[in-house]
Amino acid sequence: MKLQDKVKNRVILVEDSETDTYLFKHYFGKFFPSINLDTYDNGQSALNILLKLSSKQEYKVTVILDLNLPELNGIEILRELNRNKKIGNMEIVILSGSKNPEDKSKCLSLGAIDFHIKPMNMEGYEELMTNSIEKILS
Repeated sequence: MKLQDKVKNRVILVEDSETDTYLFKHYFGKFFPSINLDTYDNGQSALNILLKLSSKQEYKVTVILDLNLPELNGIEILRELNRNKKIGNMEIVILSGSKNPEDKSKCLSLGAIDFHIKPMNMEGYEELMTNSIEKILS
C-alpha cells in the first residue's frame, strides 16, 4: 500500500517564488501523485485559509511555509496561528532560503515541526521529498 493510500492529506505550499513553486510542485507530484497540493503566493492569503481550517478536519493538514513572503512573513503567520490557537491543527514545515540559526530556533519555538533550507538543485528536491516530506505525510 502506498503512503498516499493510507492517510488522507491536504498539503498547502506557501511560496512567493514562481521557480521554487514550480520545482516543489513538480517533485511533489512525482512522489505523491494522489495528494492534492494547494499553493499560495503571499502570507496574507495563506493565513486567511489557514485560520478557516477547522480543528475537526477529516484529513491531515501539512503546511510547507516560506519565511520571506509578501504581506505577512512566515514568522508572522506562525504567531497568528498561535494567537488564534490553530497551530495544533496542522503540521508546519519551514522551507526557506534562510541559513540563520535564529530563524530556525524562532520557527520551531512557534510550533513549526521542521526547518529546511531550500534545495539548490533537482537532486536536493528529490532528497527533500524522500527524506523529509514522506516522513511528515505518513
